[in-house]
Amino acid sequence: MPDEVMAEILFRLSIKTLLQCTSVCKSRYALIKNPNFISTHLHKALSSRDNRLFFHHSYSFCDDDKYCLRFDDKDFKEYVTLYPSFDTKKPLHVACSCNGVICLFSDDFSYGGCRFILWNPFIRKSLLLPLPHLIFANVRNRCKNFIGFGFDSRTHDYKVLRIMNPPVEDGIHIRTELYSLNSNSWKNITEITLKIGWEKKHKHGRFIMVFDARDEVFREILLQECFVND
Repeated sequence: MPDEVMAEILFRLSIKTLLQCTSVCKSRYALIKNPNFISTHLHKALSSRDNRLFFHHSYSFCDDDKYCLRFDDKDFKEYVTLYPSFDTKKPLHVACSCNGVICLFSDDFSYGGCRFILWNPFIRKSLLLPLPHLIFANVRNRCKNFIGFGFDSRTHDYKVLRIMNPPVEDGIHIRTELYSLNSNSWKNITEITLKIGWEKKHKHGRFIMVFDARDEVFREILLQECFVND
């Protein structure tokens, strides 16, 4: 069967079935693991309105937190229970998700900041990210973290953005760093953040900050007047 026909068939399969297909032969494995195939399969899945799922996280003070996927239907029925490969006894928070990959973080004050996990529940794989470079001592209730998570389709790279509002140091009220999955490392981009002007809202009104994951630059969207005081 021509590769083009085989690819069209595989595009319509679920991730679970695709993972089973990778064990058939080396050529099938190479096809399914190809970034172009993954991108096309993802695009077809996102464009479909069938079987949309919600990620559900139940917090527990006495036991491990519970994770599951639920159908986007009237009854919110459970699709599958998820069993993370990481320690769920530490309080974890969902920052956001992108392309089925979930960014989790915990306020780990023993390290003066945050620990991050990228988790793909469909293939049951998770990655504990290296410690960020920017950490602050005694930050409990003092350093706020604003976290974003996105995908650079040009380089097939997932990126985590962390903006911190620590105690004032040297007159700088914020610190910003960016994690790249391709390089598996963090870099300080505070200078880029400062260019947009953290205090600009006092001069031009309130606005939404937008971070371009591809070009790694900040932009702004001014709020309409009806939202300025909200």
